[in-house]
Amino acid sequence: SRVIPLPVEFITYLGEDGVILPKSSKSYFNNDVLSDDEDDNTQEVGNDEDCLACAHDFSELDAAISEAIQELQGEVMVKLNWSSPLDAIWANAGSLKCRSASDIYLLLKASDRVTFDLEKMFDLCSDDGPVTNALCNAEPQYTLPTDQYTLVLRKWANLNPAMEFRVFIRNRSIIGISQRDCCTYYDFLEAKVDDLQDHIYDFFYGTPDNAKQSLTSVGVRELFPLENYVMDVYVDLKNRVWLVDFNPFGEPTCALLFEWEELFALPEVKTINEVSATAPTTETQLCEFRIIESAAEVLQSSKGSSRGPIDVHAATEFRSFMDICKAQQAEDSDSDDSNTD
Repeated sequence: SRVIPLPVEFITYLGEDGVILPKSSKSYFNNDVLSDDEDDNTQEVGNDEDCLACAHDFSELDAAISEAIQELQGEVMVKLNWSSPLDAIWANAGSLKCRSASDIYLLLKASDRVTFDLEKMFDLCSDDGPVTNALCNAEPQYTLPTDQYTLVLRKWANLNPAMEFRVFIRNRSIIGISQRDCCTYYDFLEAKVDDLQDHIYDFFYGTPDNAKQSLTSVGVRELFPLENYVMDVYVDLKNRVWLVDFNPFGEPTCALLFEWEELFALPEVKTINEVSATAPTTETQLCEFRIIESAAEVLQSSKGSSRGPIDVHAATEFRSFMDICKAQQAEDSDSDDSNTD
């Protein structure tokens, strides 16, 4: 992964209405496809005082992003401090895969999840409330000071969604594990649950067997300082467990096949010392591992509320309708000509 600090001006840009790429973006002037006349017309738009893009030039950020993408072998996925713009993949060919700074800007600008991170991430916290910025006393009020936001780029990998799992940790103990993709029934998972649970436990608690599945025999529990959190993991074909991400324990992190009320009420392990270093059987019995067990249990996709804009879909249908009308008009015209002859 590569972590890039974001300038205050970029956070302001993300908070503005509209999805307009900055003029520093390669997509703003695509000299490879525009003719000389088109370049002239584009320049006229660029000089328009009303064009929001003219106020933004993130050349230094572009360079940092391009360098990071190159270091990560040319393809990355992107997230802000907490969330990835998964709800905006409709704007990027249905994927989080990015190959340029303009791909990243487009995803961030089109994402409601990113806007939530900027403005409301701490609304459900019980401390003193969100930290607000003093950016000219302008709306919106940001969750963090505007100089504390970062862009996280990760090397792109094609993962099998069936083998992604969310692990819920309370008081440094695993209390529940859920299938990550709740919109699909995988018939082979039920037979693998026990083995998967063992591998995830080894990865978290750092049992000796973990050395076979990980780069270290030390578990995540000893390396990560928090007591309550959510951990997303991936289990590959060799049964190696990979850490994908950390999330807060509680809303707004999705509980998937659980409810947050029951996660707070689920029994905890009495003491972590009771877990055997070689076979944590006692705790395994206390942890619920939930998967979709039949096609009837499949949940509705959470992406349903963040598909492409309806007007784009409507415009496509309208163009199809117009093509039909033109074809019918041409057919009628040919028919009239035949009758005249």
